[in-house]
Amino acid sequence: MALKKFWRPIIDKFQSRLSVWKAKTLSFGGRLTLIKSVLNSLPTYYMSLFKAPKGILDDLEKLRRKFLWGGDDPKSKIHWVSWPKVVAAKSDGGLGVGTLKAQNIALLTKWWWKIKTGDMCLWKECIISIHNLNKRPVTIIAKKSANGTWCNIAKAIQSLPEYDVNHQDLFTMIPSSNTSFLFWKDRWCGTLTLQERFLRLYSLEKKKLCTINDRIKTDSFNWCWKVQQMVDDVLSDFISLCSLILDAKNAILQSGAQINWSKTVPLKIRCFIWRALLDRIPVAANLEIRGIKLQSATCPLCNLEKETGDHLLINCSVAREARGWIFNWCGIKVTQFNNVIDFVNFAANWGSCPKKRERMNAIVYGLLWFVWMARNNTVFKQTRVNPAKITDEVISQTYTWFKYRTQGVKARWIDWSLSPFC
Repeated sequence: MALKKFWRPIIDKFQSRLSVWKAKTLSFGGRLTLIKSVLNSLPTYYMSLFKAPKGILDDLEKLRRKFLWGGDDPKSKIHWVSWPKVVAAKSDGGLGVGTLKAQNIALLTKWWWKIKTGDMCLWKECIISIHNLNKRPVTIIAKKSANGTWCNIAKAIQSLPEYDVNHQDLFTMIPSSNTSFLFWKDRWCGTLTLQERFLRLYSLEKKKLCTINDRIKTDSFNWCWKVQQMVDDVLSDFISLCSLILDAKNAILQSGAQINWSKTVPLKIRCFIWRALLDRIPVAANLEIRGIKLQSATCPLCNLEKETGDHLLINCSVAREARGWIFNWCGIKVTQFNNVIDFVNFAANWGSCPKKRERMNAIVYGLLWFVWMARNNTVFKQTRVNPAKITDEVISQTYTWFKYRTQGVKARWIDWSLSPFC
């Protein structure tokens, strides 16, 4: 299976599926759903047994990328977000699509995991007996002289370093952007724990089970030592520790805002919020960066400032007035925001009741979406929409979402129209 010609059925399957779908009639969310539910599953059988050649993976990724941004249109389309960002996990700011390369590695490594941790069954007994694994190191799952599919799986696992993957890391806790791991005792910063690297500093720590969040803030550190002043040797370790953390900080702290991917809000709107947080929506400023000439770059809603994502959705007078109406409807104090990230974070951390916070997230997402719709109606239909109209649409649509897209919500329209938190 090392030759590309053996993988031709997969390429043909991808292309045949794409030719059947009418991508022009699908929203961005619809195309995303098809990619995740259908295209990602097509090569599963092959990839669970064989390591795919790099050329095949590149061809398949190209087909997925083109379908997501351009559908079946033969013309070239703007790819508003880089593909590595699209395939990243949702917790890391992506859409959770995943790469086919990672899928291939995961499916092959799953056999390694099953034979090392799964319950004893017939196939496992056969493999252990054939390859005499009881007397071999843990990292070896096949004897060198054997041939066949299982040996191909073993070779693929042994070649993981080619993909910059350490197989031991696959079975070890890796925090990435999760800041709830233990600061000293978890291996989140390099191959050793900070306790092992800086034993003297660890002995001076008051709260030895502190988390990363306890010690690392957005723009500062928060230490809690047993002593007020460190000796020179320990001070040198402290400087090295700070330097090490600063180098890894971008990987630890989540940049931007965390999106609420609850199904209460339609997928196309959640995808729009994701793009808005990355500043990858087709406003005038972004179009000019990509070499597209426009007759006017001013905001079509207020005609006062240059149209950027943050201006249009947050700082435009129309958006501000609509936000004021919405906040009055919610019964909360009107707050000023600098950008989309601040607004989304406000909703994500609002209040102490999870159910009410869920409603606030949906209201904020709906407001941003209908401001965007008002902008598009002004640009493409020459129909101006006032803030009161935007407010009415947010109130009515969020009521529809909670009534028909969630279970156990029995809000009446007359109550909802007065307050969403009644």
